[in-house]
Amino acid sequence: MSNTSLFRTAALFRAALLCVLSACGGGGGDTGATAPAAPAPVPPPAAPAFAYIHEVDVIRVCRVEDADLSNCVEADTNAGMNLTPTLGMAVNGDHAYLAINDDPFSSALVRCSIGADSTLFGCAPTALDPVDGRLSWVTFRESMLYVGGSDSPRVRKCAVNADGSLEPCVGAGVPDSAADAVGDLQFAGTSAYLLLRNAEPDEDFVVRCEIGADGSLSDCADADVPGLAGPSNFTVHGNHLYVANTDANRVIHCVIADGGSLSGCADSGARALEKPTDLAIRGSAAFIANNGITGGVTRCTVTSYGLLSDCAPIPETGTNLYGIVFR
Repeated sequence: MSNTSLFRTAALFRAALLCVLSACGGGGGDTGATAPAAPAPVPPPAAPAFAYIHEVDVIRVCRVEDADLSNCVEADTNAGMNLTPTLGMAVNGDHAYLAINDDPFSSALVRCSIGADSTLFGCAPTALDPVDGRLSWVTFRESMLYVGGSDSPRVRKCAVNADGSLEPCVGAGVPDSAADAVGDLQFAGTSAYLLLRNAEPDEDFVVRCEIGADGSLSDCADADVPGLAGPSNFTVHGNHLYVANTDANRVIHCVIADGGSLSGCADSGARALEKPTDLAIRGSAAFIANNGITGGVTRCTVTSYGLLSDCAPIPETGTNLYGIVFR
């Protein structure tokens, strides 16, 4: 074969190959269209949210759906021990920690595991030192658990291990002389807020403390929250602090400044209350626990200014409630 024939054959082969690659023939040439994008992965469904409601003789767990509580059932039927009365409760991962008071002079900090349906099981007292007063609240900040009340020391801090067990608890730096009891503790940034209670109701007040690198509290000073009348607990949501002002049947709302100081403390606007003792906020809904004989949980809408409006009771959520906490 001549060189001319070889070149002609090679040219024909290249042309045929290009035709195949470009899908030539029958008008099926390259139209510039691109292959459809792969469908976006479907995110897994969000884990259901639950709320624990603890009252004088039972702990209930409810589903939180569409800013409402539903399907409330007893959460402590498989606890393995008596969990009432629980005055304070906090949830951290798959564990719940409860401040239980059998009588005014006998308290225990109990740890429970949380099942797939959010019921409690495998409950047992922690190795907390003997408590001579009342433990009335439990709260978390990062991997540190805080618990307190009228016992000495008023506030204890306990490092939490990966399996939920606690390292030995030590005093958090709040002197016993600060108040007859510490009613609650909440955090915002590098500030801690304590509700201090005394024998005279008009001597209750809120203080702000600095938080040290080891979780200790220091430099506490009055946070200037006026109008307190037998307050029970409070909560922090964003840059807002709310106090359950029990004897006044109101909730006080304060704005938290960048430095941690409080301002604009006044009535939040919440109504339909009967001795409110605690509140928890999820999204734009506030759930307020009431300690009255007919009061269960009141749901309110949280406005863009942090105020509470459009409040209404949620049926079948118990009576004489001590608190509410989300999981």
